[in-house]
Amino acid sequence: MKLQQIETWATVPPTGIGGTFWVIVRLTTDNGIQGIGECYGIPVSGDIACQMVEDTFERYIAGESPFNVETLFRRVYSAGFTQRPDVSMMGVFSGMEIAVWDILGKALNQPVYNLIGGAQAWIAHREHRPDLSRYSRQMVLPEVGEEGQRKLLDAVVTIVGVGGLGCPAAQYLAAAGIGRLRLVDGDVVDITNLQRQPLFSTESVGRSKSEAAAETLARLNPDCAIEIAENFLDEDNCKSLLAGSDVVVDATDRVSTRRVMDSFCAAHSIPLVYGGLYRFEGQVSVFHLNGGPGYSDLFPASDSNGGACSDEGVPGMLPGIIGSIQALEAVKVILGIEPNLSGRLLLYDGLTHAMEQIELNG
Repeated sequence: MKLQQIETWATVPPTGIGGTFWVIVRLTTDNGIQGIGECYGIPVSGDIACQMVEDTFERYIAGESPFNVETLFRRVYSAGFTQRPDVSMMGVFSGMEIAVWDILGKALNQPVYNLIGGAQAWIAHREHRPDLSRYSRQMVLPEVGEEGQRKLLDAVVTIVGVGGLGCPAAQYLAAAGIGRLRLVDGDVVDITNLQRQPLFSTESVGRSKSEAAAETLARLNPDCAIEIAENFLDEDNCKSLLAGSDVVVDATDRVSTRRVMDSFCAAHSIPLVYGGLYRFEGQVSVFHLNGGPGYSDLFPASDSNGGACSDEGVPGMLPGIIGSIQALEAVKVILGIEPNLSGRLLLYDGLTHAMEQIELNG
């Protein structure tokens, strides 16, 4: 049995595996058996990908070289891939001849499924795979990829405080695909919050912050499971609210609450992403990552809760900047991306846009 014909089509990947193209391959053998496969990755164009696929199969059909999928993708890589692509093929065959799809499986060194139901079965099979297309722009990054995205989908992040910092942090973490997002806040939406807390609208005034934010985030990304606690964090409930978190985001403006979080995260080795605001200034750090310093190492004990936004004032854009940095640091912690802000305090000046980092000693 020999391959007689190869046909290819390039399109956008329907499952968001991270590539910017998806090549469908149809093979025909000399005894009439047909197979359909797929290849995806990140070439300079779908046309080049198709040509590379066809050239390799044509050489095999002509007997000039053995069929080798790894060789094929190395050639596509040299033609303009920004990173080594993930490789996959799905075999769909109209007959019982195993040899065709067995060749693909051995070449890929991974299973290739024989779906006797033909193209309809293949489509049905793919529909049961999670659609990652909404994350494709970040999955293109070599630091993320499909493996990293699945880590985000498996992650649990707790945000304490759904205000100026918590709103942008929650928005971007939900959009990034965090699997479970816990929102902890016992406050209700006030009309003065709307200037800097974009998860709320005029209709939200008087409602629970946690509940209103959860509804907005659910519309943003239905795949993100939102859990809410309409309570203020304290020593009595911190275990039930923070336990099981992969990362805790400190988005509160109460020092007493921060010290409770800091103590719990230190005892349970949970990374704590801290953010603070003062007028036009903001700061961010990551505490308790791999034994790194904590909030209590940076700030001495104090009974004061510091200046609140209602007392000191804050431009609405500043919490958006700092909260977004907190979300980015949380993602980096989950994915193990370095450098991060563990052991360092980032200072941002909204007037001059100057940034500096201070090394911390644990």
